[in-house]
Amino acid sequence: MDVEVKIHKLHFAEPFKIAYEKVTSAPVAIVRLTDKSGKTGLGCGSADKEVCPQTIGQIVKAIKQKLSLDFFDQPLFKLNYYHQKIQRVFKGWPVAQQAVEEAYVNLCCCQAKQTLADFFGQKKASVPMGVTLGIKGIEQTIKDLKSFSRQGYVNFKLKGGLNYQNDLRKIKAVSAILPSKASLILDANQGYSFVEAQKSLKPLAGLKIKFLEQPINAKNLIGLKKLSAMKILPIIADEAARDFLLAKKIITQGLADGLNVKLMKIGGPLNFLKIYKLAKKHRRKIMIGCMYESNISITTGVALALALDLDYVELDSGHFDFKDDPAKGGVTIKNGRIFLAKPLWLK
Repeated sequence: MDVEVKIHKLHFAEPFKIAYEKVTSAPVAIVRLTDKSGKTGLGCGSADKEVCPQTIGQIVKAIKQKLSLDFFDQPLFKLNYYHQKIQRVFKGWPVAQQAVEEAYVNLCCCQAKQTLADFFGQKKASVPMGVTLGIKGIEQTIKDLKSFSRQGYVNFKLKGGLNYQNDLRKIKAVSAILPSKASLILDANQGYSFVEAQKSLKPLAGLKIKFLEQPINAKNLIGLKKLSAMKILPIIADEAARDFLLAKKIITQGLADGLNVKLMKIGGPLNFLKIYKLAKKHRRKIMIGCMYESNISITTGVALALALDLDYVELDSGHFDFKDDPAKGGVTIKNGRIFLAKPLWLK
């Protein structure tokens, strides 16, 4: 087995701003596994400083050190064996777990002449894709939303968190022009104090808001639970569910009404399936989201979304965000819906 791990710096088509940062580029780790016959599997790792304890450079170094030539010491079809091994060898490194497991799964699919959609049990041909609107002025936000609406998009996430009163004004303006079939999420990215979040809930409930995502500091789990207990608007945890064990805790202890689950946080697609089943058991809402990612991991996310009954699909990274993603193929977007259409390849 040949193992290649590289950092690729991806550049946004336009700067993207949220509550705690404004970015023009993002580094990702790309893992490529190649077997003796030349078949390949690709995996992507992306680190967000708000949820990931390691930098992308540290992650690449760890993968190179731990993914030794004799790592694949059993037949590749032993899925549970390799899932457990990846989780064990890369314990505490969820981004590395994700990148390696994704590459492994993609290689298995390539060897079996199977698509990722087949691997996860595809139920749907496509799903509506949520579009994230970064922090901009009201006029530009409305202009962007109208443009996406004309392209067929119906699910929107509005970034906020810098000032809850300004967010309310923007949401009122956006709600006034929102198409009747469209939905809107407000994501504060931890930007509000607990009191501000409390004050925002009642006026938000009177508008076309589906969820309020991570309104307060990720460490304030008690505050998150109190906001959920108000039963005014569903509260979704994102940064608070920064790893697999915290995601389980939030679900089982009812600390939020649902989760935005990202492959990078929970250690890969097979852990995503575990969290999904647990969320369904406890009747929690579940979204699939993304960080600043290559089309490689976006493709895996779409394959999961086509197989599962998710409450929201937010996979607007990859070639949607970046102008120089080296991963081609995978997903196709048409009329606001996302499909798996072509094999992945790395240029």
